Amino acid sequence: MNATEVTEFFAEAPRLRRPEELRRLLAALGDTEPTMLYDLTFHAAFASRLMAILKREGSAVQGFERMQQSLADSVQTIRTLLERAEGQFAIDLGLTAAQPTFGGLVEDLATLKHWMLERSANV
Repeated sequence: MNATEVTEFFAEAPRLRRPEELRRLLAALGDTEPTMLYDLTFHAAFASRLMAILKREGSAVQGFERMQQSLADSVQTIRTLLERAEGQFAIDLGLTAAQPTFGGLVEDLATLKHWMLERSANV
């Protein structure tokens, strides 16, 4: 994402849970890490959608165990990528502090993915 897109996202985005951490991450990634940004936003949107289904349907839903495993895999991928970004770009995303920071950042990354999809559909 370039600087203009980042500015537009933050101007248009609904209330974010971890805007400062997301801003630091996007500034660090810039235009140089499109694959990492894609992977982060893809897995965040996927995990967010699965979490909503699991909350709504409960353990009685067909394929519950597989969805739980897919959710766990996506969450681990996100955590690994964020930890790598912290080390590679020397940024603090607050991952060692508390789980709410991680969960909020995942939700914000999912919001970013939806914004990017909506934006590309309108171009």
